Amino acid sequence: MQPAVSDKLRMQADTYRGRALSKRLSTPPSAVRILGTTACVTALLWTLTLHPYAPASVLALLVLWSLTGSKQALQALSLKVLILFLNPAIYPAQGPVVLLGWLVLAASGLRVFWDNIRSRGRVHPLVSWLLVFAVTVLVESLLFSRDTLVSVFKVMSFTYAVCAVVLGFRTSARQGVNWTVWFVGLWFSVLLASFPTWFYSQVGFGVNGHGFQGILNHPQAFGVFFAPAVAFLAGKLLFAPDWRKSYWIYPLWLGALACMLLSEARTAAIAVASALALVIAAAFLGRPDWRSFLRRAVKPPVVLLGMFVLIPVAILEREALYLRAVDFIHKGQSTHAVESSFMESRASRIDEEWKDFEQFPAFGIGFGVSLDPAFRPVIDPTIGLPISAPVEKGFLPTAVLEETGLVGATAFTLLLLALFRRAFSNNELSYAWMFGTCVLTNLGEMMFFSAGGLGLYIWLLMGWATYSRTGRISAT
Repeated sequence: MQPAVSDKLRMQADTYRGRALSKRLSTPPSAVRILGTTACVTALLWTLTLHPYAPASVLALLVLWSLTGSKQALQALSLKVLILFLNPAIYPAQGPVVLLGWLVLAASGLRVFWDNIRSRGRVHPLVSWLLVFAVTVLVESLLFSRDTLVSVFKVMSFTYAVCAVVLGFRTSARQGVNWTVWFVGLWFSVLLASFPTWFYSQVGFGVNGHGFQGILNHPQAFGVFFAPAVAFLAGKLLFAPDWRKSYWIYPLWLGALACMLLSEARTAAIAVASALALVIAAAFLGRPDWRSFLRRAVKPPVVLLGMFVLIPVAILEREALYLRAVDFIHKGQSTHAVESSFMESRASRIDEEWKDFEQFPAFGIGFGVSLDPAFRPVIDPTIGLPISAPVEKGFLPTAVLEETGLVGATAFTLLLLALFRRAFSNNELSYAWMFGTCVLTNLGEMMFFSAGGLGLYIWLLMGWATYSRTGRISAT
């Protein structure tokens, strides 16, 4: 009888904390808290420029810091991703940076798992579907992969990372952690640190000369980094009236939007727009409460004024806007048609993935594997494991079919549906919009399974979206 009473009390406490967190999430954080986080992250970014071994040293400290709590573990993971994707023109890192990045992930996961064992909570609903996918792909990897070592390591690292993220956010939700301050401060820091690089083309435009990359190592990564920020902040401005009173949100949103567009990352821009369309479709199909948010979003005078101003301007300047849109699609390069631009960047890759799927339709070629001769996994001589196996896959659906076949794709679809169901049960559209943006960025740059790369950043934001829940609080 005693354990039952204890479980009941714990559930009541979780519900109370959930309601308190829900109330805090519906109101914007103070500018002081945002600036405090921004200052801390900006100071860290400045420290990383002091010496080539500074990134490795900071990663080593993050390993220790992540062991102090689940909240710190998730913060360490987000900083780890940022450090690994910094611009080498500003941050010439030396030392075992990649290996230390994996150690941060390992230590963070251990701390999160320990906290969940101590709390004796119920099985996370997403973890069940994740394990179904992981076991399916692991069996496929052992039996059919063209590179068993790479496939097994990738599926195990992906499963480990995602479990750590979703369980970590559940633990932090029980502790009443509001992650808005952390992620908004992170976006602000990267935005402010990137601004000066605009005036130094060899730094801010170092990769291709026309796509802005700021303090990150590639324009595509820069655009993807800010795409969820654009969706989240736009959602707050449109659907959360209290947030419009916080003046810091306007320069941050405009800056994030400018960075996303200047990066010329078409994937990021399309993901933001497509995710909004997805949210609107979900509202009209099954969320009457969301429809009320949408109706109220177009009522404020500033929105109506903007519509009356922008629509005539768009009509009068349609030719100039068309040329600018075409220039954005072609990334400033002279091509004759949108179709040719698409063929140059994505279609040929998709065609290769589809041909591989047709050749191995049931189980695929192997998780995280490519038949491209340029595919060369990097094996660490110390531990004998692949610490890096870069493979360029441009379209998530065909990449999943190519690597895991129909069997693995079925398990993946079930996992994806479970994620959408949880994210879209939120009563605030901003989180659903951000979540949809994170998923849809994978339609042009497949990073969904990249536990050691930018995919971890995407998963952190998706974990935040699924547990920053307003209105419908769940103890699980």
